[in-house]
Amino acid sequence: MYKLHPSTIALGLFLYAIYFVLVPDCGHVYDNQCWSDWAAYYLEKGFRHSYESGTNYFPGHLYQLKLFSLFFDSKEDLAAHIYQLKRITLLGDLVGAFLLASCARVRWQQHALLLVLLLNPAFLHNTLVWGQFDTVFSALVFGSFIFLHKRRYLLSAISYLLALNFKFQAILFLPAMVLLFVYASGLKPDLRKMLRGLAILVAMQLVILAPFIVSKSMGRLWEVVDSLGGRYSYLSLYADNFWYLSMSGNLRLTGDFNTWMGLNYKTWG
Repeated sequence: MYKLHPSTIALGLFLYAIYFVLVPDCGHVYDNQCWSDWAAYYLEKGFRHSYESGTNYFPGHLYQLKLFSLFFDSKEDLAAHIYQLKRITLLGDLVGAFLLASCARVRWQQHALLLVLLLNPAFLHNTLVWGQFDTVFSALVFGSFIFLHKRRYLLSAISYLLALNFKFQAILFLPAMVLLFVYASGLKPDLRKMLRGLAILVAMQLVILAPFIVSKSMGRLWEVVDSLGGRYSYLSLYADNFWYLSMSGNLRLTGDFNTWMGLNYKTWG
C-alpha cells in the first residue's frame, strides 16, 4: 500500500463530482420505497427507534440513511429525492478505487487503476442504476485485506468490524482473513497489542450500538440477525447464481428445501 499521489486524489474527486451531479433518477422501486419509509421514520421518531420501523438492515446502513435524512425537513421531500442517496453510497466506490490505486507506487499506474474502476460501467452499475449499498461493504472488506497484507492489523480489524456492521456477509471472508493474518504475523502476534486492539474494537461496537441499547431495541436487532438464513427461502433473488448453471425453470419460485445430491439447497449454500 503506497501513498496516493495528489493528482490521483484530484482525479478521483473530479470523477466523483461528475457522478454526484449526473446521478440518475432511477433505482430498485421496492428498495427505494423501503429506504424512504425507514428514513422518514427516523425523522419522526428519532434514530434510536430505527428498528421499530420494521427495517431488516444492519446498523451501518441505518447510519447511512440517518445521514441522508439530515438534508431534508420533511418526509415528503425526502421521499421525492430518495434516489439522491446514491451520492452518499458513491463514496464507497470512490474509496474502493482509491484503495486499488494505492496498490501501485507510480503515478500513472495509480491513475490507470483508478480509471479501471471509476470509468467501468460494470463497477458503477450497482450504485448508479440500482442504487444499492453493496459498494460500501465491499470497500470495507477490500480495505481490511489490504491493511492486513501491509500488517496494519488494527486498521484491518476496524475496517472489517465496520463491514460486519453493514452486512453480515462479511463473515464469509473471516477464514481467508485468519489465514492471511497467520501468514503475515508468522504466528508471533504481540499479545499486548492484540488485547489493546480488542478493547478498541469492543468500544467501537458499543458506540455503534449505543442508540439501540438506550432505546432497548437490541432484541429487534437480534431478530434481524437470527432471520438472515431464512428470509428468502428460494434459490435465487433475481440473480444469475450458481444454480442457473445446473438447473432450469424459475429459480425465484424454487424453494431451498428441495434436495440435490442428497442435501437440500440451503445446506449446499
